[in-house]
Amino acid sequence: MAPVLTVASARPALLVGSLLVVVLLGGVLALATIRARTTTDPAETDDEDAPAHPDAWRIRRLLDEHGGRLPQSEIVERTGWSKSKVSRVLSAMAEDEQVRKIRIGRENLVTRPGDVPEHASSPFDDETPKG
Repeated sequence: MAPVLTVASARPALLVGSLLVVVLLGGVLALATIRARTTTDPAETDDEDAPAHPDAWRIRRLLDEHGGRLPQSEIVERTGWSKSKVSRVLSAMAEDEQVRKIRIGRENLVTRPGDVPEHASSPFDDETPKG
């Protein structure tokens, strides 16, 4: 004769199944929280030099790692972001004077404000008015 399952004998299985569902939901919530935190770095946003865009910290780190200058196309390549997203982030950063975009031919060179090459500045920048 085959064993018969009763409600009392099925309770441990239901309890274990319910516990697994709760653990899985907790894991999904934890991953979502971690993922949300990687798009903005709280340590970077608390200071007065906070990025103008939530993803600007990543570009700042790239510039720090590469001597303060990178072609915009390399930023696209290294971040894996679309050209338009990189352009939006850089525009927000340039507006906040965190980077400068210098047009060289058909490409933009992105620099930190203090790392602009000498030959890239306008000859009129240092000129004092005569008169």
